[in-house]
Amino acid sequence: MKDRFFLIIVAAVVLFAVSCGSGGSSADDASVLSENSSFDAVSETGTPELIDLGSTTCVPCRMMEDELAALDSLTGEDLVVRFIDVNASPDAASEYGIRLIPTQIFISENGSELLRHEGFISCDDMLARWAELGYSFAPGE
Repeated sequence: MKDRFFLIIVAAVVLFAVSCGSGGSSADDASVLSENSSFDAVSETGTPELIDLGSTTCVPCRMMEDELAALDSLTGEDLVVRFIDVNASPDAASEYGIRLIPTQIFISENGSELLRHEGFISCDDMLARWAELGYSFAPGE
C-alpha cells in the first residue's frame, strides 16, 4: 500500500511538471527504445503495437525501460514496441488522452485501441494482457 501511494504521488508530481512545461530530456537520457516523433494518429502497420507514453525523468517510467526492452526482444517483429517521451513531445499526452504516466496503449494490427494500462506493468504482465486479447507472442512462432 505504501509503495502504491508513493507511485501515485510521483505520477502526480510528474504530471504537474509536464503540464507546467518543465522537465525535458537530454541526449544522456536516451531510452533503450526509439521514440516515435509523429504521434498524429496510430498508423495501420499491419502489426500489433504497444505504445508506452512516459518520461525519462519519471521513476516508474524509467522502471518501464527494461520491461519494454524485454518485451521488444521477446516479440521481435510480431509486435511494434514504441516509447514516447511526453516531455520531448508535449502534445502527445493530449493527443493520446493521457491522464498519468506511464501509460501503455495496446493497439491491434488494424490500428484500433484494444486496451489501456496506467502505471508500471511488467513484461510478463504485458504478455499476459496480450494473451487475454487473443495474441500469442511465444518465442519461435
